[in-house]
Amino acid sequence: MPANGRGSQSRPRRQADSTRRIARRHRRATAQAVERGRELLKRFGLEGNEGKYPAQLSGGMRQRVAIAQQFMCSDDLLLMDEPFFGLDPLAITRMIEFIQEVASQDETKTIVIVTHDITAAIEVSDTIWMLGRDRDAAHVEPATATPTATLTPTPK
Repeated sequence: MPANGRGSQSRPRRQADSTRRIARRHRRATAQAVERGRELLKRFGLEGNEGKYPAQLSGGMRQRVAIAQQFMCSDDLLLMDEPFFGLDPLAITRMIEFIQEVASQDETKTIVIVTHDITAAIEVSDTIWMLGRDRDAAHVEPATATPTATLTPTPK
């Protein structure tokens, strides 16, 4: 999922068209995929926007559509680059709840999140790796992580 929430579409597509395109790419039944797409758009507070083009949506709405599309096309791995960027506080809360719900329903699903939002990372993670300014990395337990934690590099 791109950090800018715009996706990699070469030309603008309506949200419903994008859903069908993703379904074909992942060999899913179109009717089933469209229904799942509607479910996800509703879950992210985007119902009624299926016929809109990306330019007709706010930045936060485009971000939520990109996230919904990512959930749509991966069965066992989600790669999320800055999923909370551009979202209002309510949308961040919904996103955290949705990630937690997906993780609790399917323990085989791996979710990798790259984010600067340490608070959100703490809420959704069972493992956190923090990168420092000098590219030092440290494994941090979510229970002990804080937004102001000092990074102590993991021995190499």
